[in-house]
Parts: sequence; structure tokens; C-alpha cells
Amino acid sequence: MTATQLDPAFVAILSCLYCGAEVAQVEARLVCRNPRCGRRYPIEDGIPVMLSAAAEAPMSEPSGQERP
Repeated sequence: MTATQLDPAFVAILSCLYCGAEVAQVEARLVCRNPRCGRRYPIEDGIPVMLSAAAEAPMSEPSGQERP
């Protein structure tokens, strides 16, 4: 499956729901650019799903870190 490329100007106005950092598109996901957070949000049918319930935690979440 090929990821839909979102308009960079649109992506620039989005931010991570957990930490407020900028996000960047990586294939079919928007990824938080804060290395301490790293949440990933899916893009479904060309629409970013920016919901906390849809966010994926990073592969290895630092121990002792809690969601703000």
C-alpha cells in the first residue's frame, strides 16, 4: 500500500496531542518529532487520525515516563 503524501503546509500546523511537539509524515503515519515522546498517529484514506485513542506509543517507551 502506498502512503498518501499530505501537504507539508498542513502537516506543519499539526502537533502531537501528548507533548505538543511538531509531527512529521513517515510513510502512512505522522510521527512526533520529540524523541522523548515519539507517538505515531495513523493516516487513513489520506486523513490523519489525530486522536489520543489512535496514537501508538513508541517501540520502546522510557521507563518511569508517564503521559502528561
